[in-house]
Amino acid sequence: MQIEGTVVYQAAEGGFWGVVDGNGKKWRLTNAPAGLQKTGAKVRLQAERAQEAVSIFMWGSPVKVLAFELVKP
Repeated sequence: MQIEGTVVYQAAEGGFWGVVDGNGKKWRLTNAPAGLQKTGAKVRLQAERAQEAVSIFMWGSPVKVLAFELVKP
């Protein structure tokens, strides 16, 4: 799947990275590469749904990043 949106960092429960898309949907990144960890960055991701049995995070749908690019505003 392709996701376009803005990178956010959530400090809850030890912290995690996510993306909020143009429709306001929240995507929690289960593997945020270092180059993607930039709060406020506009990005385009190739991702797949992450398989999680249980998670402590109550934010967004979990996805695994396959590839990404930073998008100029």
